Amino acid sequence: MAGLGSADTVRDIRGFALKFYTEDGIWDLVGNNTPIFFVKDPMLFPMLIHSQKSNPVTNLRDWDAYWDFLTLNPMTVYQTLRLYADKGIPNGYRYQDGYGCH
Repeated sequence: MAGLGSADTVRDIRGFALKFYTEDGIWDLVGNNTPIFFVKDPMLFPMLIHSQKSNPVTNLRDWDAYWDFLTLNPMTVYQTLRLYADKGIPNGYRYQDGYGCH
């Protein structure tokens, strides 16, 4: 969740979208490079996004908000461990794993 302007080598979830044109119509597939996500509860998603934002005063990443969200929501542990383990190091878009999500 590094944001715009970040390096491609930052530990981050990589998202992708594919569009298939078939005889039956158009089929869209949206996915990530991890089989899990930080939250399972849709009500927590806005809080997750807010924790990734930069501080409006300093325009720097607000690490306190980030780690507060992760530590106060135990369901984020598995994704956080994957992100900071070797699986979190990007190998480029060509070799990334892909998992569909909905």
